[in-house]
Amino acid sequence: MTIIELRKLHISPFEIDDTKLKQLFSFFLHLSLTIDSQSSIETLDQSMTHRWNSFLDHWGDNPLKIYSENSDFPNTNVLAENNLGDASEVKRNSSAIICKRKTKESDAACVLRHIQNAIAHAHMSVCYC
Repeated sequence: MTIIELRKLHISPFEIDDTKLKQLFSFFLHLSLTIDSQSSIETLDQSMTHRWNSFLDHWGDNPLKIYSENSDFPNTNVLAENNLGDASEVKRNSSAIICKRKTKESDAACVLRHIQNAIAHAHMSVCYC
């Protein structure tokens, strides 16, 4: 399966039968960092910073690119180089994150914001590869 084929597997995050995925989507949408919710985590405290650093340690050599707010978003060549181009093959063990940071936003807040926005706006695709 390629990235372009994966995009065709568009889902509405809370209209699926997978309970564990619904719970995961709910966490990121309602409880995670920097959203307007009384139960959300408001800042990156030491515990969250430790978790982010642990995530990065386990992330390994997988691409993690965070662009500044005033930069151009990566072109198709950059996406392809990071296995996110339309023709790139989706593999169970491949991972990459590319996102654009807001001013004074930490890397963790940037990635979490992008996850939240994807869920909130139903820009989700799921592949049980």
